[in-house]
Amino acid sequence: MIIQGEKVTADDEVVLVLPRQKKDIIFKAKHVSSYDDFDKICPEPVPRKKRDRAGVIINDVEDKKYKKDAMVWGDRRVSWLVLTSLQATEGLEWETVEMDKPETWENYRKELNDSGISQMEQNMIFDAVLTACGFNEAKIKQATEDFLAGAPKEQVDQ
Repeated sequence: MIIQGEKVTADDEVVLVLPRQKKDIIFKAKHVSSYDDFDKICPEPVPRKKRDRAGVIINDVEDKKYKKDAMVWGDRRVSWLVLTSLQATEGLEWETVEMDKPETWENYRKELNDSGISQMEQNMIFDAVLTACGFNEAKIKQATEDFLAGAPKEQVDQ
């Protein structure tokens, strides 16, 4: 895709430096534009079918097993996003996470804890991932305001 003569690329990267006395810890988060790899490994759960009172076949989204499966799927999707984004960090190795085994993805949280990364620092890491992936509402709002402040009147009116 090209906008105003420039090819649009998803090359956003956010660098987060956690200061330490001996050696700072540097995390890099890259933009993740596709969930295709996730979907191949971890397809979205499908609710079972049931008949409603009128006899129409519907998805039973209230089914306990489906709700549990959907919750696990959602948690894994977030973990996959974090892990995939943080792959931009040079030398980062997870000891208990295997990208081809979804049941291990949540282990990254324990590894961060065990490494002495505080909850506040973990929040900063998560924020870096969200920012790199374009999910930072404050930055989107600021960029929009900056554009509108400098845009010619006819562009703003459109």
